[in-house]
Amino acid sequence: MKKEKLLTITVLLLILLNLGTLAFIFFDRRQAPPPLKKFELNKFIVERLNLNEEQQKKFDVFRSQEHIALENFNNKGDNLVSEYFSLLKNENYDPAVKDSIEKLILNLELLKARSLFLHFEYIKSICNKEQKESFGRILPQLVNLLNPPPEKNYPTPKEKR
Repeated sequence: MKKEKLLTITVLLLILLNLGTLAFIFFDRRQAPPPLKKFELNKFIVERLNLNEEQQKKFDVFRSQEHIALENFNNKGDNLVSEYFSLLKNENYDPAVKDSIEKLILNLELLKARSLFLHFEYIKSICNKEQKESFGRILPQLVNLLNPPPEKNYPTPKEKR
């Protein structure tokens, strides 16, 4: 009889504990942390290089031109990739067309890289001596931000045994 009473009390305590946990989860009024602000690359460059007003004006003009060029590259790239994969819709496709689209995609990526290189070269050209030293220090960060390394946390297929 004593064991039954102890078991009943234990079960009731566990039920109360579960109900309390669920109530805490559903009725918790704490606010979620604010979302992280989108990283502003241009602001980062201006602040880290401590660009003066004249330099900022030159930077803004060139940046807007660069932005238009990169959007154009991205649109062309999206179209080429869509065209490339649409080849798979057909039972048979012309390998020459596939090779041609692949070369166009590669050339477009090269043009994007060149454009970014020229962009950074221009930024460096408007800098004074001290700013050029700072530019050399932040350049690896800029490259990583614009071309991040692939994530290593992706699942891998399980080996067949």
